[in-house]
Amino acid sequence: MYRPLFWISLGAATTVVLALATYRELTRYRPAAELHRAVAAFAQAQTVRMKIAASWMQGQDAGRVVSSLYADGQLEPGSVSPADRDLRFRLVRLAGAGQSYGDVAGEERVVGAKTYLTYVPPGPAVAHSPFASDGVWLSLSASDLARWGAIVPGADFPVASPFTAAPWSAIALRQLAAALPRLDIAYANGDGHLETVDGHPCHVIDIRFDRASTETALLDAARLKDGGDPTDAERLKAGLAADALSRLSIRAWIGTAGHRPYRLVIGGSVVSGQASTPLNALVEFSGYGAPVAFAAPASASTLADVLPALAAPPAAAAPMASAAPSVELPSFSILGTDDADQDGLNAILEAFYGTNPLNPDTDGDGVSDGAEVRMGCNPLGSGPLFGFGLGSSTLVCP
Repeated sequence: MYRPLFWISLGAATTVVLALATYRELTRYRPAAELHRAVAAFAQAQTVRMKIAASWMQGQDAGRVVSSLYADGQLEPGSVSPADRDLRFRLVRLAGAGQSYGDVAGEERVVGAKTYLTYVPPGPAVAHSPFASDGVWLSLSASDLARWGAIVPGADFPVASPFTAAPWSAIALRQLAAALPRLDIAYANGDGHLETVDGHPCHVIDIRFDRASTETALLDAARLKDGGDPTDAERLKAGLAADALSRLSIRAWIGTAGHRPYRLVIGGSVVSGQASTPLNALVEFSGYGAPVAFAAPASASTLADVLPALAAPPAAAAPMASAAPSVELPSFSILGTDDADQDGLNAILEAFYGTNPLNPDTDGDGVSDGAEVRMGCNPLGSGPLFGFGLGSSTLVCP
């Protein structure tokens, strides 16, 4: 009589144990799965706002070049035209042991098949540049882009793109967005630790790229983009890019609700030949699903308006490369690093912020340039230090 009850009890207990084990396994936090979900959530987002701050150093001693890139704006990663975006940028470069300084800022908008550019004076170093005053936009088609050159001149980023300069088609971008969540190219580690970013509880995950898998994925993306097998040059670039990415350490903050990435911190050194380039970057995302806040400018000059000789079809005997302009970062020399006006900013910092090295209060608001910079405020006028969106909106500035 008791034997059937024993087996029934044993079976029930086994079922409960198996159910609990299965539930625990199914609900166990898996960093790799969370990373895949985050990539999918980002790729499917209709809109997202982004801020980037990156710095890298190349060379050494007197030949050292330190570059800092800031950008912010809005992207449409999951829209019908996934290439649409609006990014304001500023690149600062200090070279030659502090004796040469370069600074260029502007805005790029991509709306449909057109790219629109404007630069803050003095604008890029281009012959007959139209950017001597604010509010001048340049309209570039896909073919014009290749002739114009760098959107952000002087941004010699240490991780070079393995892809051709030709723009991505909307179809190729959608296919890439669909493939990204399925890629298995990175190691993800995390113990479920939670931190709050901009009010969002987030899992903290550490990520490292696998070199071989990353190179294969880059080559597949090149095939997707160009519709054919990668060239030898593209294969070489893919290998170099995969090697550079595999040397970086990435920490990601991924929201527990919606699995959206809210912050990335990137650090490491990129090795090229015998040279090592330290690289650090902070990327922040916010405003998922916010209304689109940009449109094509009301008026814009064409390449033919700005550089008639460049826009004209090249002569049959002339190579296409000869038509490319020289788009460079404007730069000038710094004579010393002293603080002539005693405002707390030396000559290098005066150049960086665009203030008058002989006037302690460039904008005449009663607060010295150095004091405004230390408060995070703009020493050239009102508002935050970086007027194109990188300052805090909560600051109270003169």
